[in-house]
Amino acid sequence: MKKEKSNEKQTVTAEPEAAAEAPVETPAPKVENKITKVGSLLKEMRLQKGLRLPDIAKKLCIRRIYLEAIEESDYAEIPPFPYGIGFVRSYATYLGLNSGNIVELYKDETMPKSDKEIFVLEPQSEASIPNKKYLLISLLAIALVYGGWSVYNNAEVEEAAEPAEVEQIGAVDVTEELPIVVEDFSAEPVMEAPEVSEPALTEPQIVMTDEAFVEPVAEAPKPTVAEPAAPAAAEIRKSGVVINVKEETWVEVKDAGRLYISKVLQPGTSYTVPEGQGMILSVGKVNGVEVVVNGVVTPVVKAGKKMNIALDPYINGNH
Repeated sequence: MKKEKSNEKQTVTAEPEAAAEAPVETPAPKVENKITKVGSLLKEMRLQKGLRLPDIAKKLCIRRIYLEAIEESDYAEIPPFPYGIGFVRSYATYLGLNSGNIVELYKDETMPKSDKEIFVLEPQSEASIPNKKYLLISLLAIALVYGGWSVYNNAEVEEAAEPAEVEQIGAVDVTEELPIVVEDFSAEPVMEAPEVSEPALTEPQIVMTDEAFVEPVAEAPKPTVAEPAAPAAAEIRKSGVVINVKEETWVEVKDAGRLYISKVLQPGTSYTVPEGQGMILSVGKVNGVEVVVNGVVTPVVKAGKKMNIALDPYINGNH
């Protein structure tokens, strides 16, 4: 009985030792599963150090939503390269991890895998064979079209050339008949030529016509010289208003039906206003001109009054 109890004690003591050794081996696979993703590794290190995401976000100047996305491996919310890698590097450095290794793991998770199927294009040498056939067919079609077009044009040219030959034949016939007709009538006018000498009676009429043409030639210059003299005398008439230009300025003189001058005059020049009623003066500068009316300097142009100035009151002495 004592031996059995001692055996039972040995079995009981052996079982607790095995039970104590078992929990030591179980965490290993769990840690390996967590290391498979960068986010889980960073989150585990943060929890071990008792740090809070809001505090880390303030110190690293990274928004909290990006840190949460890194820990949850929600790569759709993480900014693209190079910002996302920079956030992961800063976060790993802050937690005391090797930032280079963490970044490489992050690239392996986010970058596309190279084991995808590769589609290889087929060689184009086989595809070029039917292309040559199509080229030959198209060239033959073009040649046929061009040949038909040339034949059609040649036929039209031949049809158009036939009436031209008929006309030439007719012309040859006419030219052959003409000299025959001339030879028949050439002898008769030779006999009648002395009989036609009777028109000598018309010679005095020809002499009279020469005299008739000589007389109007002498009278023609008289009206041409007298007519332009009258309007020239009318234009020479001028009023007693003279505009003396002191500074370069624009001057305009007109009446209801005519514009006499409208241009820029230089200093030292003068302009005499033509005679007539309804003359209107306009200038560009108030001090640019001096107006003389009937030999007296008159203040026609004043400040605020330099456009459309009626000259009749000044000429008539009613100013």
